[in-house]
Amino acid sequence: MKIILLNGSPRSNGKTAEALALVEEGLKENGVETVNMWIGNKPVRGCIDCRNCFKTQRCAFNDDICNEIIEALIDADGIVIGSPIYFGSANGALCSIIDRVFYAGSTFAHLFDGKIGASLATGVWLGGTATLDRINKYYISSAMKIVTAPEYTLYMSDVPDARKERITENFKNLGRLIANEA
Repeated sequence: MKIILLNGSPRSNGKTAEALALVEEGLKENGVETVNMWIGNKPVRGCIDCRNCFKTQRCAFNDDICNEIIEALIDADGIVIGSPIYFGSANGALCSIIDRVFYAGSTFAHLFDGKIGASLATGVWLGGTATLDRINKYYISSAMKIVTAPEYTLYMSDVPDARKERITENFKNLGRLIANEA
């Protein structure tokens, strides 16, 4: 089994990377191969509805990670998308990228049907569930299996130690639950 861990933060080693690393621990405990991808911190463009992807199942724009994600997801069994919470929702650059990934790969091609999808968010509670909901909607419209943890996968590192242990275990458990889907 192979799972992509997509860091949707402009910071390659920030809190979103930290949370994805915990999921990765749970996956690796169960022998799951992981592929780490990062959207980067350069400007990205949104979908312009050119419909080139209807014919090619790839985005017409080749100047960012969009088509790399499509190729990786075709080859993988699933994806975990992590986003920081910016102003009450997911990172705009991440949303622009995954709009294009899922539009190209799912609208007519059904490239991701049956694959596993999971989501996580980092930051404060405000906007956390909105961020998870936004990411999960890509999976729903792509006929993917959504895997969740027993508690919301909202990662905050600035919490009391007792709460931090519980959050850490929840993220590792998400990785274990994804591994059990194989």
